[in-house]
This record gives sequence, structure tokens and C-alpha cells, in this order.
Amino acid sequence: MKFLNLTNLIVSLCAASLYYETCIHLGLGDMDLREPLFVFGATFFIYNFNRLVFAKKKETLPNEAHQWANRNWGWLLAFSIVGGGIVAYSFSWLKLDTIIYLSHLALLSLAYSIPVFGKSLRSIPVLKLLLIVYVWVVVSVVLPTIVHPVNYGPLFYHVLWERIFFIAMIAMAFNIRDTETDRAAGLMTIPVQLGERKASYLAYPLGLFAIAYSLMISPEYGITIAICDFCTVVLLAKSPRINREPWFSVGMDSLMLLRLGLLWVYFVL
Repeated sequence: MKFLNLTNLIVSLCAASLYYETCIHLGLGDMDLREPLFVFGATFFIYNFNRLVFAKKKETLPNEAHQWANRNWGWLLAFSIVGGGIVAYSFSWLKLDTIIYLSHLALLSLAYSIPVFGKSLRSIPVLKLLLIVYVWVVVSVVLPTIVHPVNYGPLFYHVLWERIFFIAMIAMAFNIRDTETDRAAGLMTIPVQLGERKASYLAYPLGLFAIAYSLMISPEYGITIAICDFCTVVLLAKSPRINREPWFSVGMDSLMLLRLGLLWVYFVL
């Protein structure tokens, strides 16, 4: 399981599952399976490529992922190529206007780690969390509506706001996990500036809003999403004590997969 996390397989599956989940919420039964495959491949490429950038810098940071990357940069290169290959294979379903729209996400994702004008975007205070939320929400909520342009009404905004608060909560948890690494790298994230405990307090309202909006998505199956949001809040409450544990990252990521799993069980049963 640790290998799946370090190689970004789990987080890539999470991105694809959130895209698929949005399609379920919005009733997109005619979704092409190349769509979530594209999201998986793009996430797999970007995350491994960004980690490869750090590995080639030979930075020594107090983080297992960075240390693993420094020892296994050849694997990261191979995984980046695989991710790029998946994107190329599943690229054909995209229209030109969608490709143009997605190009800004590619630039943001690369500039997240690669210095632009002397610094990377993640080094700008608080921007690390905001960028993660923006990219994940656009990919998992906005992109399906661009590919399938229909007037979804208030439902779209319920899904959008639930995802914003959910991803922000997850991102805050991982920022708390990375406090020591970010401090060593000179990144001024919220946990670095305020401390891990205070940062976790800021994240609790995000979880409550996510739960509220999940119930607005559907009075019937919204409870399945609310359960996952609640479990995320519980894990977040323990994050200052257990965020260095190997299963913490896997647990946080797995909650995104659980959302889709519970929805699938609901509709099958």
C-alpha cells in the first residue's frame, strides 16, 4: 500500500474517481470511459513529474516521499512516461476548445514546482493550498460540464461547493502532514505559519460545509457522501498526532475512493 501511495497511483485513482462521481451526480450516463482514464493519466504524469523535479535537485527533506524519490528517480521517470502515454492514448475524445481550456491547468501544475521568475508557485504563502483546490475542483467538477454542456441548474453548484470544501479540507490535512517538510523547504503554508493544531481548527468548518452541501446534492444518496466527509473530519481531528503514520496519507486518499464506492453500492442495491 505504501508503494501505491509513493508512486502516486492512489491519488491518480482518486482524481479519476471524483470525475466519475461528478458524472453520476449530474446524470451523465453517456460518459466515455476515456474521460476518467485521461484524468488518471494526467494526474499520474503531473504528480510523478513534479516529484521527479525534486529528486533531480537532490534536496534532502524530512519526508519519506522525497527521500524515496531521491533513491528511485528512475522509477519516477518511467511512471511519468507511462502517465504521458495514457494521456496520449485517451486524448482523442477532447475537443479543441477543451484542450485550450485545459492548457492553463497544465501550466499551473508545472509552475507549481518549477521556478518561474526565480520561485515556484507553491513557494508563495498560502498559494500551495489554493492551487491544489483550484486544479482538483476544475478537473473533477468543471471539466465534466465542459465536455457535456447541459444546463444542470442548482445541482451543479451544490456539487461544486461540496467539492471545494471537501478538497480544501483534504489539502489542509496534507499541508498539516507536510509541516516539517514545508518548513525545511521555506514554504509558508498555513500550518507552518499558525501551527498544526490551529490549522486543523480552521479546517473543521470546511468539513461541516462539505457535509451540508453533500446533503443538498440529493436527499436520497447525499448521505453516502456526507458519511465520507464526516470520516474525513474525524481523521483530520487526529492529524496533528498521526499525520506521520504511513497509513494516514493512504487513509485520506482512500476516502475519495470510498465516496464513489458507496455511490456505486447505493445505485446497485
